[in-house]
Amino acid sequence: MLTDHGSFVVMNLYFPNGGRGGDRLVFKHNFQNIIEGYCKKRVQEGKHIVLVGDLNIAHTDLDLWNPEVGKPSTNNFVNTYL
Repeated sequence: MLTDHGSFVVMNLYFPNGGRGGDRLVFKHNFQNIIEGYCKKRVQEGKHIVLVGDLNIAHTDLDLWNPEVGKPSTNNFVNTYL
């Protein structure tokens, strides 16, 4: 969901899970690239971005409901636009 509030936009998104790699990870990275491109364009227009939702990114064990089961097998990243 995206709402425009004049000087900023709010994006409430569910990012795809990268699974255990392969095609699913390619799909996730493509999705991330599309969102990144959209954000860059809005920032160039002078908009601020508020991104909320489930990004499906786990940086530490604290980000996982069960670290022993849910350890990520891929490297994920977040770009921040302020």
